[in-house]
Amino acid sequence: MEVRNFNLNTNTIEVEDFILKDSKVIANLPKGSASADSETELVQVKNDSVIAVAFPDMNINVGSILLDNNYFEIHRGNKVATKGSFDPDHMVLSDLNLEIFDISLSKEGAALELKSFDFKERSEWELKSLSFNLKASEKSFALDALKFQTAYSRVSMDLAMSYSSLDDLINRSENATLDLDFDPSILSLQDAFYFAPELRKDTVFGTFSQ
Repeated sequence: MEVRNFNLNTNTIEVEDFILKDSKVIANLPKGSASADSETELVQVKNDSVIAVAFPDMNINVGSILLDNNYFEIHRGNKVATKGSFDPDHMVLSDLNLEIFDISLSKEGAALELKSFDFKERSEWELKSLSFNLKASEKSFALDALKFQTAYSRVSMDLAMSYSSLDDLINRSENATLDLDFDPSILSLQDAFYFAPELRKDTVFGTFSQ
């Protein structure tokens, strides 16, 4: 990783590239404690009130984040992993590749280009490709040229959202305008079964998945 500028006085961070290749990362985390549950309750209480939201007063620029053929394994608690379906307490991502370019974050907004992202998950679910261009500001959010492909689904679309302010989007989301522009796409319930295996027993979902 090459850092070009790191200045806390001006809240400026500039990084040329972050590269991680042929690496194996394994993390074993403790299951949530009572204090964590209390924190969740506190967050839920706060969500009942108005939340002030704004982009941070910082200037962050990253030329690229490049991950090539990496392996990530994250376990939480001692529960036995569920076979054949996604288990958030036992995530294993192999053959993970990621290319992100021109990342920027400031009080005016954020932007990045996700050129490619793919991996295989322990459940045998596979993200074959994901790419998009992201732009966000105080009054708009856009995902241009969003392309997403798995073993069963293929989606190509543009997403645009407009709102009067970030505050209004978070606290009065019903006032936002959302535009979706789809190219020919395929969405399969086979993908959903990995994340909600109980749907396999639902006769309606079973019929649509065939």
